[in-house]
Amino acid sequence: MSNKESSIYAYATEAVKPTDVPLELAAKEYAEARERILKHVFCGKCRGSVGMVRFTGEEENGDVILKGSCAVCGQEVVRVVETSERDLSGN
Repeated sequence: MSNKESSIYAYATEAVKPTDVPLELAAKEYAEARERILKHVFCGKCRGSVGMVRFTGEEENGDVILKGSCAVCGQEVVRVVETSERDLSGN
């Protein structure tokens, strides 16, 4: 095995190192992000940012689509959480 092959093999078989972020901190950050997403949804009837209640989620083309009701008036609201790496810029 050449030096190049040996270094590639060493890199590929290197053990996965545990993260430095404690699980409790990661869970807290997830909860905060979830709260920010659900509390900042645009409602066309209220004409502003509102909270979302009674929501469901689905994945579509790599993005998460949340559908629920406005916490103020009950109108249907939708929030797209872009998670895909697609380039939609057209460039």
